[in-house]
Amino acid sequence: MASSYLHNFTLKCIRQLFLVGQSSFWIQTVKEYGLVWVLFPAFLVVVNDTMAYVFGVLLGKHKLLPRLSPKKTVEGFIGAGISTLAVAAPLLKFMTGKDG
Repeated sequence: MASSYLHNFTLKCIRQLFLVGQSSFWIQTVKEYGLVWVLFPAFLVVVNDTMAYVFGVLLGKHKLLPRLSPKKTVEGFIGAGISTLAVAAPLLKFMTGKDG
């Protein structure tokens, strides 16, 4: 009984530390560098996920890790990587409003 209580209490403490730690990191980043540096990586994740799906559906023939994720393909992985790299610089330029 005591072991279960201690286990639950420890998990709650770790969750709170993680939440507070992450929140303070994002708040500090926004204060020091602006909201762009929080949104930019999030947008890149969206681009990467979307393009992995698109390339996987359109060109996917070779399974990447079938036991881990049966629908992921090598073509989707490579297409997503190239697309994310291609979008990163123009997206950052657009979001920061800088010309060079």
